[in-house]
Amino acid sequence: MNASRFGLYMQAVRGPLLLVTLGFLCTLHEADMLSFRYTWPVLIIMVGVLILIERAVAPPAPVPPNANAWPGYQTSGGWNPPQHPTSQFGSNPSGAGSNPSGPSGPQPGGSR
Repeated sequence: MNASRFGLYMQAVRGPLLLVTLGFLCTLHEADMLSFRYTWPVLIIMVGVLILIERAVAPPAPVPPNANAWPGYQTSGGWNPPQHPTSQFGSNPSGAGSNPSGPSGPQPGGSR
């Protein structure tokens, strides 16, 4: 049985194993051998052990790309500054439609 089928098998038998354990603990309580108030943590331990077994045999999940990464960050090459939106469509050699304040920002003494 390969690892993925065994993981599915463990997931399928988790419920029945917990019910059998609960029944056994209740039988011990009714037979006055052990009180249930001392043995109920066995159920929590069983859940933990079964989950550990499932995760140990399960194949690793693929890691999705991070959709919340910083803009311009490339996982393989590090930081790449984002491009100005107009540079994506090419430059305008005539300067028509460009920023009226110029490349260095607004000039002092300009129009109000």
